[in-house]
Amino acid sequence: MDSLIVSFYAFIKEITLIILPITTMLAIITFGMQLYTYFKKNSQKELNAQKDLQGDAVLNIIADEYKPLINNQDDEQKIDQNESKGSKKDGKEIHLQDIDEKISKEIISINEKLKIIDKLRDCKSMNDQIENIKISIQQYEDKYKEDFQTFHNNSYALYQNNEENQKKVRDAIFQIYEQTNKQRLVQDQYKLYVRQVQEKSDLKKNYNLTVQSANQLASYCNAFREVRGDGNCFYTAFGFQFLSILLFHYSFDQFCQFIEKIKKIELPMKIFTEQLDLKIDDKEIEKLMLQDFLFRLIRLKSIEDICARQESFLEQFAAYEQNSNEVDSCLYGLSTIFFRNYSNYVIENSEVKDAIDDKINLLVWEMECNNNELVISELAKGLDIFVQLIFFKDSNFNKREYGNKYKQKIILLIKPGHYNIGLLKGETLSDKLIQKNNAIQNESKTIIQLSKDYQENYQQSIQESSNLKFIVTNLLDQLQKGQLPETEVVKLKKELSENQH
Repeated sequence: MDSLIVSFYAFIKEITLIILPITTMLAIITFGMQLYTYFKKNSQKELNAQKDLQGDAVLNIIADEYKPLINNQDDEQKIDQNESKGSKKDGKEIHLQDIDEKISKEIISINEKLKIIDKLRDCKSMNDQIENIKISIQQYEDKYKEDFQTFHNNSYALYQNNEENQKKVRDAIFQIYEQTNKQRLVQDQYKLYVRQVQEKSDLKKNYNLTVQSANQLASYCNAFREVRGDGNCFYTAFGFQFLSILLFHYSFDQFCQFIEKIKKIELPMKIFTEQLDLKIDDKEIEKLMLQDFLFRLIRLKSIEDICARQESFLEQFAAYEQNSNEVDSCLYGLSTIFFRNYSNYVIENSEVKDAIDDKINLLVWEMECNNNELVISELAKGLDIFVQLIFFKDSNFNKREYGNKYKQKIILLIKPGHYNIGLLKGETLSDKLIQKNNAIQNESKTIIQLSKDYQENYQQSIQESSNLKFIVTNLLDQLQKGQLPETEVVKLKKELSENQH
């Protein structure tokens, strides 16, 4: 960051070296031209009589750099005293026209340089705005590292189970799998709990949408992930998205606040099945399961490279069988049990608990609650998020929304009997700022080289400076409020820094 600041101010210094001489030169030329115009308006007789006075005034006022334009043929200005008065008059007029043409050309040249000065000023203003974003990003990163180090020093080890307890948790999850989803024959392509992203055309095909409905839907959702079709699909679709918010959007401080909140309420991790003898209803194992689940999230959040973190999370969550100590297929099961218990927790502490007559189903593995919309509404409040629920029926759709629309968003796609993960892919404010910064940096180089291409192409960027200010203001506001996703912070830091070099 220090090198970026040094480079930026070196750039400003170069601009200053261009602007100051030109500005001074302009003032001198302008004043000289005013005198010249005044004298020219007098009669030719007065002009001839005061020739020496006018010539000296102009030459003394104009900077040395431009004196040759007026008297570079000083010897030719001396008219032979023996010539006739008519010859003297013609020679003087020709000479004055020549001076007038040269000065006019120089004025045009100076005006062009003044345009560059104005554009340099606008460019500097936009660079200043972008520099504010860089400073805020550095502050965000410094605090992130400080919060992480504090947590690692004080709390990290408290969440880690020893190997024996890790095995207890794994065995409990595997026992549920063996008696439920592994009893069903499923083709390999459908075994993953969460599958890869599919685009708009696949979305249209999957939900049998008309062209008109697909185009309307694109404003809310233009891609999706399929989740495994079982009675846990709601908790899979919801849980995967909320954990993504925790791991990739929240700052480390926000992440820690959530972890501490769950730890404080001592959330149970009960789960029942349709087979009465298969259940988890023991406080000791429940405590170990919650601790194991939270530690898996902490370990993921600790991966510094956010792309590697995303890949690891998807691999762990989607896995249906054990591939390694980390990718052991347990994250899906722990997440499902966690969000079932958290749903039960928010319902029990809400005003609508008596309106849900089948809330016992919240704690039954692969069982769906018939009042899911009430559950979703309470989850949105309890987790302080925004949920869009999109229903598909007969080639059309309708949507319902829950929670604060200015918070992090979850999109749930529902077709009778099954939930999927909705995605809205598009250009973010960060993307727009990066594009504008790239344009500004490229044009700045062109300005310094005084390229003609700059004068033709840069005007549009200058006209968009108010739009840039809007983008910067909104990004700064999101950074200060902790609402800018960590993924966007990382993207901004990487792209703005690379462009600066």
